[in-house]
Amino acid sequence: MQSDLIVCKNKCVFCFIDQLPKGLRQTLYIKDDDYSLSFMYGNYVSLTNLTDKNLKEILTYKISPLYVSVHTTSHKLRGQMLQNENAPNILEQLSKLANAGITLYTQIVYCPNFQSLAEIEKTLSDLYSLSVQNVAIVPVGLTKHRKNLTHIDPVTKEIATSLIDICKSFKGFAFLADEIYLKAQVEIPKVNHYKNFSQIENGVGMLAKFKHQFEKAIAKHQPTNKVTDTAIITGVSASPFIKQLTANFIDTITIENNFFGNSVTVAGLITAQDIINTFKGKTNLDEPNLNGTNKYKKIIIPRTMLNEDLLFLDNISVNCLQKELNCDIIICEVNGTKLAKLLAEL
Repeated sequence: MQSDLIVCKNKCVFCFIDQLPKGLRQTLYIKDDDYSLSFMYGNYVSLTNLTDKNLKEILTYKISPLYVSVHTTSHKLRGQMLQNENAPNILEQLSKLANAGITLYTQIVYCPNFQSLAEIEKTLSDLYSLSVQNVAIVPVGLTKHRKNLTHIDPVTKEIATSLIDICKSFKGFAFLADEIYLKAQVEIPKVNHYKNFSQIENGVGMLAKFKHQFEKAIAKHQPTNKVTDTAIITGVSASPFIKQLTANFIDTITIENNFFGNSVTVAGLITAQDIINTFKGKTNLDEPNLNGTNKYKKIIIPRTMLNEDLLFLDNISVNCLQKELNCDIIICEVNGTKLAKLLAEL
């Protein structure tokens, strides 16, 4: 395996790293495109940096599975989206890997004004014919820090609904990110829809699994009363889902993302400063309790908001957040069983 990290040489029109403001942790600006990290950690790679030596190594040592960002099987369109006219033909690359027995998981970042819905159908058909394991479709993430970047239309409710309809023809093969169901304002599929949850790290099936775990566990660990001194926080997109699930047990507070812009609605991209501004600025939260800050003595946050050092994206620590809000911060994994047990213990 190579010791030096293979970095991305594409300039993808949808690249989230290019949409980050300055001043964040340096590691957030690293654009890896390393097939070894794909194998070890499930990172998605484009394969545009794959040399003959790399390919030989993959085939010789059966480095598998690999997670590949495809986006489209149209060679011309993919070059435009990656802004790399020298990008190899992805169908040829995937075919060679699949024929050698390499297990492949694939991804499409959907950008409405680049891939037509017909193009998505063709790409799904092409990938299906190659016998890749499955494909995840995730909506493009757009922050307010896109100055001088290519314009991309957001995924709307209507588009999300169309994507759901398309994927019905590829049941068990094409999976949609939870965010697409939330945008379409339709019910999340049941857990059996997702089989072995192979794309859960891509936000595919996370809510279905969470709901299944929570409902099963809450029946066992039924809290006696709704807690009034504790709140759970989440992002805009998941807020209705979490509120419906936990309304009888705890208050859910929605955190709007002013740091990245209100088009970013997922919980994992919430910063500490937006949490602080929410709890210190909104009138429905400013009932003082004994600690003089807000009416909640404890705030539950999902683990996805933090890195391994318990830092938020804006480099603020959990300890700093606790001091700022003068209340206890409880970190909970995105796991319905653990949340149910936690609520029963409060």
